[in-house]
Amino acid sequence: MFAKILLPLVLAAALAPNARASSDIEVRFGQRTRHGSFSIGIFGGGHHEHECETRRVWIPAHYETREQKIWVEGVEQQVWVAPVYDWRYDPCGRPYRVQLEVGHWKTICTPGHFECQNVQVWVCGRYEERRD
Repeated sequence: MFAKILLPLVLAAALAPNARASSDIEVRFGQRTRHGSFSIGIFGGGHHEHECETRRVWIPAHYETREQKIWVEGVEQQVWVAPVYDWRYDPCGRPYRVQLEVGHWKTICTPGHFECQNVQVWVCGRYEERRD
């Protein structure tokens, strides 16, 4: 018995904040018992937002700084690779220097990539609709 009455009360309490936020809500709960009937109702109020008139506002022409992704081409460059030397020892234990690799030029290609750059953009003057 107590649970039959408590459930509608809990649901009504949970929905009550939403009833205040909305203007078109109606929730009814009812319970009949041997001793009579019990009902709870939540009705939305007639609250409507005041609609403001729009007005046209002139926005003058100006420069804006915008961030744009710009493609940067890859670069090909020549890099000098130094010769490689090492120490070796003869049968008597005397050290001598040996060239393992000769020096040479190597071509390195860096791939292209996108960069974000700030760009000045001219924006023409225009009318804008605004609500106050």
